[in-house]
Amino acid sequence: MSVRSLNIRCAQTAEGVELAILGDITPYTAEEIMRAVSFFRDQPVTITMMSGGGDAFASLGLYDFLKGKDITVRIYGIAASGAAIISAAAKRVEMAASAFLMIHNAYAVSGEDAGVLDSINERQVALFAAKSGKSKDKVRRMLDAETFMDAQTAKAEGFADSVFDPLKMAASLNTMQPMEEVIKTEAAAEEVKAADITPEVVNADPGDEQPEPKADADAADEVVEVEVPMTVTEAIQAALKGSIKARVNVAAKYGEIVAALTSEVRTLKAQLDEANAQVEALAPKAESAVAAEQAAQEAAAKVAEVTAEVEKLKSEPLAPAVVADAAPAAQAPGAPAKANIGTISKKAESIARQMDALDRFIGSKNKN
Repeated sequence: MSVRSLNIRCAQTAEGVELAILGDITPYTAEEIMRAVSFFRDQPVTITMMSGGGDAFASLGLYDFLKGKDITVRIYGIAASGAAIISAAAKRVEMAASAFLMIHNAYAVSGEDAGVLDSINERQVALFAAKSGKSKDKVRRMLDAETFMDAQTAKAEGFADSVFDPLKMAASLNTMQPMEEVIKTEAAAEEVKAADITPEVVNADPGDEQPEPKADADAADEVVEVEVPMTVTEAIQAALKGSIKARVNVAAKYGEIVAALTSEVRTLKAQLDEANAQVEALAPKAESAVAAEQAAQEAAAKVAEVTAEVEKLKSEPLAPAVVADAAPAAQAPGAPAKANIGTISKKAESIARQMDALDRFIGSKNKN
């Protein structure tokens, strides 16, 4: 009885999926590679390989499964026998500069008859001829000779597409994990009975009480994302088939969605109320600023008016003195006439009153 393979490791990167076959090819190796490629369907896959071969049927099965898919095989050390068969299915085969590839005829280890071995060998002839472009007779001779090829020879003979310097390749093996830790099944329910669905209804106002959940005839068509716990066997079936049947009660899921949306709406409403309050608090300050600006403009206009009047008074000649009926005071001949002191005092008093009124006006505006 074969021991279950533990040599398959896996990693997912932005460029695609990388798998590693490190050791013998067994039926379990084929199962895990098929499982991984099916799970990561429509993604490019790179298979890092270092294997001396193994089970012929598992190798041929993997060849048929991988053929035509976006697969790159990267060989380190050696890819012999069944591993060479698997590599022939890839769209591109890359070999490390020190790697080898070996092909040979199948031989019996568990009682296969000659007819079965001949069929296996003819299948090898066909697939290696298709990969290398060589004639079937040439491939048969290579199988009979148990042919080893280094990387450069394998490329020259058409069994490899390129040779790479392993020192320039990213060291990815240390980031790989066992298959079970990488593949995370998130299979959605394929069939859900209407009786199991009791969705919550979101009310228009998040502050109101939520109505009682109710089911209707269209509830069976509702689609929600849920996590479905499953066993390893069920996970394998989901990976190979792309889906799994399950019955799921989604009422709790609807409740979580409603609660999350309600909380978000309430948070946004609180933020809006706070913003409105800030606007209201700033409104009086804005009105005061407008009033102060208007008062400043009025004060400036008043200052300009008084200044203009003062300048006008400076430019005008003084009014002649008022002569009383009494005899005029003695005046020396040729002396200039004296100004009327009473008239000047009245003008000065009038200007003083206007300046005082202006000061009071400006003071009252500044207090506001």
